[in-house]
Amino acid sequence: MLPLTGGCNCGAVRYEVSAPLVRASYCHCKRCQRRSGAAASAQAHPAPGTFRIVAGEDALRVWKPSDGGEKWFCGECGSAIFGSNPSHPESIGIRMGTFDDDPGGPPPSGSSAFMEARSRNPLWWNQAGGGNRTRVASLEG
Repeated sequence: MLPLTGGCNCGAVRYEVSAPLVRASYCHCKRCQRRSGAAASAQAHPAPGTFRIVAGEDALRVWKPSDGGEKWFCGECGSAIFGSNPSHPESIGIRMGTFDDDPGGPPPSGSSAFMEARSRNPLWWNQAGGGNRTRVASLEG
């Protein structure tokens, strides 16, 4: 149901997405592993112009690494909210865990439900129960 809404842990920053999401992706580069504290960072990508901050813009902080996109987070509680890249301003990656409710899905046909990002770390396969193979990002340096 639209708009999709979300925000940070403390409630200081709130956003909305006014149209269906166009794709989802995850990144397992070392920077995203360290930023998220997880093996990969899942994000949803809205159509250009459909994402907006509706409360707490003054609480937003940004980390701008010299060789990557901007990482926007709440300055009060530290929650990672979204990422953007000035060289691709139409592409925003909203951190999936920040949505208030299930954003629905999967993304529309023809889009990539999950896309691998470049990584310095190789992936390895974890043999899960029943012979299913599960991709897991390597945590080795």
